[in-house]
Amino acid sequence: MTALEEHLIDDEHARRRLDSRDTLRSLATAGAQVRQGIRLAAEAGVGQLSTADRPRLILVAATGGTGIVGDALETLAGPTAAIPVVVRPDGPLPGWVGALDLVVAVSQSGTAPGPLALAAEAGRRGASLLTIGAPDSPPG
Repeated sequence: MTALEEHLIDDEHARRRLDSRDTLRSLATAGAQVRQGIRLAAEAGVGQLSTADRPRLILVAATGGTGIVGDALETLAGPTAAIPVVVRPDGPLPGWVGALDLVVAVSQSGTAPGPLALAAEAGRRGASLLTIGAPDSPPG
């Protein structure tokens, strides 16, 4: 295990060189991000879904750095979850995905070809669709 060199945390240039994706800041603000996600989900009415609206399965389409969203949800749900969670970075969309399922497409930029293709195919099949991206990402 590598020792933590605390002096690098305060050295902005060294920190940027070693952490170009700003992962340390993301981890430090994780609690605030979760609280914001809960607030935004409530504003979007996600909590108002009834048990009749419960999907048969959740498929998370995410790739690259955003792939952790699917991995985290799959891990948190676990094998005993009431609704199975499947992670898929790109196509093809499994043949069994249809109107009874929820596809969550995650693309920070809004341009990731894998999740966008899976979302488009899920929409054609009548699956429920939830898209997650940056506020300034292109409309889908």
